Amino acid sequence: MQDLPENEVKLVRLAAAGDDDAFCALRDRYARHLRLLIARYAPDPEDRRDLFSEIIARLLHNDKRALRAWEPRAPFAAYLTTIAVRHCIAWLGRRRGLRERIADLQPSGEEGGGLEDTVAAGPEAEPDAALERLTTRKAVHDAVMQLSDSDRLVLAMRFADGLTGAAIAKVLGITHGAARQRIYKALRRLADICEKLDDDLLS
Repeated sequence: MQDLPENEVKLVRLAAAGDDDAFCALRDRYARHLRLLIARYAPDPEDRRDLFSEIIARLLHNDKRALRAWEPRAPFAAYLTTIAVRHCIAWLGRRRGLRERIADLQPSGEEGGGLEDTVAAGPEAEPDAALERLTTRKAVHDAVMQLSDSDRLVLAMRFADGLTGAAIAKVLGITHGAARQRIYKALRRLADICEKLDDDLLS
């Protein structure tokens, strides 16, 4: 194998330009990161292998369009995580139905109770009368389905999978503080949606 640059930008650019050795080096560099992420969605080893192969194939698809589209304003790991997460969400949707997955949110032990309790209390654990009227499972489900995929993802990991903030950070390849911020902001947006729904009901 030829000598390849350690610099991430140069390595991605070489891979995008069709250098097979560079692509293999890039794949190997982030293989562990991808496998850890995929493991959160696919408990079966065969499914994990398939998902890993499919995500790598997405990087090769359409003359490596995904690699060519990356801009080094953010780390390549974050860009790759976005591609992988979207693929895993689509896979879950095909296998079990994302709506069912979100509807079955359950309490867990770290930063509070279940999603309904969290919404009722608000992200800062200060109960809001408007939100308290929307703490039924159906109301929360309807509100959750108005969130973006990324917001639904962190809430599903937190409340459906029962992952701690530290575990979510590891899966997404971000800091613990950044993971907590994502959870907080997702809950804040969910609270805003619930409040709007409540206003619509009262109007």
